[in-house]
Amino acid sequence: MKQIENRILVLLWSLSLCTYSIVLLGNYAFFPSNYIGLAGLVIVTIIFFIKPGKKTLALLVLLFFGTFNLASFVYFFDPVIIWGNVSFITPGIQILSLVCLGILTYTRRSQVIARLQGVSGTTNEDRQNAFERQKDRFKIKFENLDPSELELKLSNDLQPEAKQAVTELMEQRKMHYNKA
Repeated sequence: MKQIENRILVLLWSLSLCTYSIVLLGNYAFFPSNYIGLAGLVIVTIIFFIKPGKKTLALLVLLFFGTFNLASFVYFFDPVIIWGNVSFITPGIQILSLVCLGILTYTRRSQVIARLQGVSGTTNEDRQNAFERQKDRFKIKFENLDPSELELKLSNDLQPEAKQAVTELMEQRKMHYNKA
């Protein structure tokens, strides 16, 4: 799924603009979480254009806040599992943000893992060793594929370790065929 971040941002903007239009036309009151959600969308959109390399992180942070109902994007049709009431923000789990966060985390899991490892103080050597171990697992998994299947794998959106494993397998086979 290429550019899942763009699709999620467009979805959030579409739902938010629809919601804010209904709220303004119906003279409903905004909650503080709606203002935070709108401000967050504006900030994330600016980051998308100014620093495209940080867009995944920016969207993850916004969706994290949205998941816990600290930032809200949809007023009428977003179910929230509420567990209390505070005067400023109603604590709860916002289903839309949770689903979007889950999709983004799953599709960008290698980036998320790398970020978490960076936060946890993992050294470059530890990261390289983990990369090599994961690459070796992919090589074992892919070793029985024929060349056309390897080409097909390489054209897919794979984790860096999987791409490296496929590339190395293809190079090994070319060297083996050239020797024979």
